Amino acid sequence: MVLKNIIRYFIFLCFVIEIFSCKEKKGNTENLITKDNQNIEKQESKPNEIPKSSSNLNEKWNYNFESYSNPRFGYSVMYPINLDKKTESQNGDGEEFNASDGFKMTVYGSNEVSIFKKSLNDLYQEEFKNHKDVTYKVKKKNLFVISGYDGEYIFYIKKYVGAGSTNTLYMKYPSNLRDKYYDVITVILKSFKEGNIDSVN
Repeated sequence: MVLKNIIRYFIFLCFVIEIFSCKEKKGNTENLITKDNQNIEKQESKPNEIPKSSSNLNEKWNYNFESYSNPRFGYSVMYPINLDKKTESQNGDGEEFNASDGFKMTVYGSNEVSIFKKSLNDLYQEEFKNHKDVTYKVKKKNLFVISGYDGEYIFYIKKYVGAGSTNTLYMKYPSNLRDKYYDVITVILKSFKEGNIDSVN
């Protein structure tokens, strides 16, 4: 009789242990599922990368350049043959080049330093007043370069300043065409030569 009771007690104890064991396994499983769900939610809530512009970023100019030289002020610059060239100004100080997508390039000379007695620093400060969002600037002995944003456009100005005159290169184009014009701008800026800035022309 005693043996039967012991056996029954042992079976009951095993049954209780099994129940608690199942509950613990269930609890662990539920914890794992909860953690997995949290990780999934974190991944899904992570913002997507901003999509790249759908504009033709890889569109490039035909890299054929011609040279423009100004006989009055003596400066010269390379320009892509793709640009439309306007007639030289009546007083012979410069030329304007345009593209249908909004690119504009102007080169011109001026006797402003001799007429208005302006220094390189005077002209440098004037450009800063005219262009509020300047992102790049450099000033040397006889020239300065500034660039930045004019609304939806990127602009570049390179100006040589001498004792008698100045020669200026000005370019602007829509900011969404940055990749298209980057290499071209580099060529144009490097090619711009100062000319006869030490004399009045």
